[in-house]
Amino acid sequence: MKTQTLGEIQTLLATAGLRPRRRLGQNFLIDGNLLRKLVDAADIGPQDTVIEVGGGTGNLTDHLADRAGRVVVLEIDQGLHRLLESRFADSPNVEVHGQDALHNKNRLGEVLQRELTNIDSPPETLVDEPPVAPPQALVDKPPVAPSLALVANLPYGIAAPLLINLLLEAPQMRRFCFTVQREVADRMVAEPNGKTYGPLSITLQATCHIRRIANVSRAAFWPRPKVDSQMLRLDRMQDGPLSHAELRPFVSLVRASFLHRRKTMAYNLESAVGRESAKLVADLVDERARPENVTVAQWITIHRRLGDRHVVDPIDPRRGDA
Repeated sequence: MKTQTLGEIQTLLATAGLRPRRRLGQNFLIDGNLLRKLVDAADIGPQDTVIEVGGGTGNLTDHLADRAGRVVVLEIDQGLHRLLESRFADSPNVEVHGQDALHNKNRLGEVLQRELTNIDSPPETLVDEPPVAPPQALVDKPPVAPSLALVANLPYGIAAPLLINLLLEAPQMRRFCFTVQREVADRMVAEPNGKTYGPLSITLQATCHIRRIANVSRAAFWPRPKVDSQMLRLDRMQDGPLSHAELRPFVSLVRASFLHRRKTMAYNLESAVGRESAKLVADLVDERARPENVTVAQWITIHRRLGDRHVVDPIDPRRGDA
């Protein structure tokens, strides 16, 4: 699959009367080797529906459409939306939507909500026709289940809330492969006792296996951003320590406990769950510790000990750093 060159991208934009918009984080990845590395790392096949957030000029979309059964592209910029619709008008496996991936910081957009519903729905069958037996060569092969994956060069401003909302609302999405600002990537893999360790680190590490794919220099983008990036792959744990039903109260607890990051755990837990509930977990961590000193395993133990005593408010992006 041929990758668009910088000159081709510039020509596409100029012809459409467009130019990159810094406000929307529009930095187009122009390194073909890195694009191929991202798609290779995602392990895409014809059974997959792939969500791409921020389609740009379709450079990554071309590679995804060459491998996936369906590619659903979300592009909030209406000029780029029209450009993508024109480019992929004759590609039956590509759908382009001029919508944001997020309705707001706490809720996925309509297109993503629809895709989550569709992937859970069984395929339609014609009841008036008798079933057709599969070829003998396929009888002994287990069917390949359809899957939903995120593969994207994520706009910097929405990466963290998008991933958290997909974890909370899309248990059927097991694979996330993306490019993100290096600072955000470092927060995802951060270890305790550091300034970058927080609700995002804890949530992702409690639910996903995280693998760094490649470092991405700012020179690989046009226009060139002021920061470097990194490619990562996240695989949702199949037998992880938290069930899907536990995840929202767990995230709420962690976020509420990071509301006053520089205060002690004793103070933060009492603020988050009340004095009596905080006493139930007082022996699990040093009361003088701060939230950033508590390991992922300890956060899970605190959550389990509290049980249904959590004070679970609607998740608010102003609480904590996720």
